[in-house]
Amino acid sequence: MFKKLLNSKIISQVRIHFGFSYREMSGMMILLPLTVAFVCFVPAFKRIWPKDNISTTARLQRLDSIELIVMDNAYKNKQSWQKRTSSAFIKAPSSFNPNKFSEKQWIELGLKPYLAKRIANYVQKGGKFRTKKDLLKIYGFPSEVFTIIQNAIELPDSLQFTQNYPAKTYKNTATHLDKDQAKLVSETIIELNAADTAQLNLIKGIGPTLAARIVKMRDKLGGFHAYSQLSEVYGLKPEVIEEIQKRSTLNTNALKKININTASYEELKAHSYIGGKNASVIIKYRKNNGNFKSPEDLLKTTVIDESLLQKLKPYLDF
Repeated sequence: MFKKLLNSKIISQVRIHFGFSYREMSGMMILLPLTVAFVCFVPAFKRIWPKDNISTTARLQRLDSIELIVMDNAYKNKQSWQKRTSSAFIKAPSSFNPNKFSEKQWIELGLKPYLAKRIANYVQKGGKFRTKKDLLKIYGFPSEVFTIIQNAIELPDSLQFTQNYPAKTYKNTATHLDKDQAKLVSETIIELNAADTAQLNLIKGIGPTLAARIVKMRDKLGGFHAYSQLSEVYGLKPEVIEEIQKRSTLNTNALKKININTASYEELKAHSYIGGKNASVIIKYRKNNGNFKSPEDLLKTTVIDESLLQKLKPYLDF
């Protein structure tokens, strides 16, 4: 019957007009009734299907409520995480000076190792905490930790101007002070072998970089024994050295000496005038020939000449 219908005159005319094959025409004859049925029955099917009575506004309100719950939980989790990773593990000390705290002590206090290292590097490079709140200038230092330890910090809340330690310790200090205070700053005398970078900053021509270089060289030498040694500080001009002489005293009794007969390789190497190569030769010579009895004995090592010996003499102990 289907074949007879397919060969009917009307269907044949349609097939020939559109250029359909018998197979294509057969497919159309099957799909056409199905399409009509679908179009007719879908509305009826929709009428019997349970309706969703939630309006668009109500649906949006429900989504907003879910979003608020998620954001609230995220905030609580963040707060909880911050608490666990900062103040929760801080062991507040009875008292301490952050300028004298080592990296290990900061870690024992409860700080993260990377932050403890950052503070230690700051101090090693000549940085100095002058007030309690200076700690907050360290990048990443948690304010909640500062709140816990601030009462234990052995530093003032703010700097007060005194004759020995002016409130402003930056370059061009006098511009920040009144006339009397500026005069006092310009006349302040420091002890070169005990001064920190802040006090060196009070001298005209010295900024933070030069102050740090002076302190670094002084510490490696064990103290200055003559002002002429300042010429070895990179970038320090003769007129600035002259200004330092006017504004400082030099206590040579504070020199840190090296016992040339007992010092280890590391101790000798650390000294600016000796270094690693000379330290190796000195120790080898000492081992093969016995203790040095006088500074002149160092000339026998051949690596120490007369010029270097004169520079070393104030630091040698036998």
